[in-house]
Amino acid sequence: MSSLIARASVYLVSGLVAQGATFCLWLVLPWFLTPAEVGYVTLALFAVELLTMFSLAGMDAALIRFATRSDVRELTLVVALATTGTAFVIVAGLTYVVLKAGIPFLANTIIWVVAHYVLVLIAVAANVLWSLYQSYQVAARQAREYAIFQLVRAVVYLGLGIGGLVFFAQDASVVLMAAATASLGVLVLFTCRKNRPVLLGNPFHITGFGQMINYGLPLMLNSVLGVSASYTQRLVIDHYADISTLGLFGFFAAIAIQLNGFWASINRAWTPEFFSLMADDSARSIRLLQGMLVLVSTTYPLLLAVYVFFGEVFINELVLNATYVAHTDILYILLLAPLFCGLYTVAYPLYYYELKTHRIFMISLFLAVANLILSVVLIRAWGMVGAASSFVLLSILSAGTYLLCYRGWAEGGTRVVLMLIAITVLSMCAAGLLIATHSPWIFMVALLVISTVAWCMGGTLASPLLHQFLDKRKQIS
Repeated sequence: MSSLIARASVYLVSGLVAQGATFCLWLVLPWFLTPAEVGYVTLALFAVELLTMFSLAGMDAALIRFATRSDVRELTLVVALATTGTAFVIVAGLTYVVLKAGIPFLANTIIWVVAHYVLVLIAVAANVLWSLYQSYQVAARQAREYAIFQLVRAVVYLGLGIGGLVFFAQDASVVLMAAATASLGVLVLFTCRKNRPVLLGNPFHITGFGQMINYGLPLMLNSVLGVSASYTQRLVIDHYADISTLGLFGFFAAIAIQLNGFWASINRAWTPEFFSLMADDSARSIRLLQGMLVLVSTTYPLLLAVYVFFGEVFINELVLNATYVAHTDILYILLLAPLFCGLYTVAYPLYYYELKTHRIFMISLFLAVANLILSVVLIRAWGMVGAASSFVLLSILSAGTYLLCYRGWAEGGTRVVLMLIAITVLSMCAAGLLIATHSPWIFMVALLVISTVAWCMGGTLASPLLHQFLDKRKQIS
């Protein structure tokens, strides 16, 4: 537990800074771009992220799973680089063919990508290499070096993004150029360091090559479905509404997704430690997981209630453009989603540890279909409110599916499931009250109720974790 706390602290701080840089850039965008132009930023990011997931071929997740062994770590990186390089060439060629054929439903996206095709491919290549680098550092547990490079990239990305908007072009291409330049620049520094990995060996004769491919490809499809799901609402809005409405919703959704990135910082430390603990003491690891689920369910609604209070008092008027302040109800609804993303983040390593990647893909396929149906039905009926509601419902379905499908909960599992059901019902009630009354204060009270109920139902599962953490802090002091 102590190593988890120490490593999580490093990843958390660097992750918060990296997410904070992206968050700050998104806050700046509305002051330079119209809602329509922000909509094109959203479409550009969708194209880049989707092509990145195809090009990675699941090798980022495979590195975390198989590169923890020092004797094969560098060879697994060779496998990952060879696989992603091949996949990138195939993806680039197929993308060109698809763009020439055209997809009427994604007309706006295709127009933008065609106009910036070379820039999109550069951004995809940078994303792929950066993702492999992060996974390698996590697997090697090189938290300090990872944090340094992450912080450098965040500063460069923010500086180039804001500088580009102020002094050069005011369009979506600035965001992609800033991200690609920052990632590639830091990767150059990584390859120049003294203890860089030695990329030697035949990737097709490494022991476990087939296992890495078998493990990674379902996760690639899972990631593709995940990216598609996270952008489904925006693509449906683009089809049924206009690009300005897309820009408004895309801006708020990006803030929620950046908060989801907070859980990714925790996950980089949590997953390797959980794998090790499951091998040594599976019963203890399940108890640890249950306690973390309770802590997430208790702390996030409380923190969100604090934000709603200060947001209404002064923060929203201070940092948001007036056009966006008028629609903060949409933001508050969307900010319910990271609660369930946190629960999902805690639970999903159970499937990764058991190499249940095919099951993960089937769950993702179910979620993608459900998300498409929810998005079309709710957006056609209620516009942006429907889009925000479908976004949150997908997060609820995702967390619920992973938690309820796992059968190894042991003692305390029933309580965890009941707690999940309770906070789900209460979260939906909170969103419904906000939509009906437009009162952020009622919404804030509902969040406090969620936090209280979660602790009352599962506090005894989380108490040992808190005591252990406090004892460790006393020892350090």
